[in-house]
Amino acid sequence: MLINRGNDIEIEWDEGGSFNIKGKQYKLIQSHRHSPSDHTLNGNRYDLELHVVHADDEEPTNYAVIAILYKIGHSPDPFLAKFERNISTFVAIKSVKEIERGVLDPNDIEISGREFYRYQGSLTTPPCNETVVWTVEEQVPYM
Repeated sequence: MLINRGNDIEIEWDEGGSFNIKGKQYKLIQSHRHSPSDHTLNGNRYDLELHVVHADDEEPTNYAVIAILYKIGHSPDPFLAKFERNISTFVAIKSVKEIERGVLDPNDIEISGREFYRYQGSLTTPPCNETVVWTVEEQVPYM
């Protein structure tokens, strides 16, 4: 489901998989994007940042977020291209706050996983809980 939260558009995942950090299992719950990016790499802010949000199975107020930074370029990311088509439909119907997303597969999100930065931090929007394990991808693909 796509949800218009006012400051961004969120994809709510029903079944999206999970991953493990230091023995804790985190389940994929939603994705959303920020433009420009919240994070910077070497002082550079990028055109877009996708947050892939996971919740701790045992403590659902603890999160693990994978952040992927993007720059505008020639070969668009396949997942963002599908996401954008869904958003275009959503924006055209201004009075609607939620729509079914059709087919979006979280496996289409390209996460290199090879080089990344990890730190303990907070959510970037209220309530700004300081219960987030951030993983910021070092590779910056084109959107």
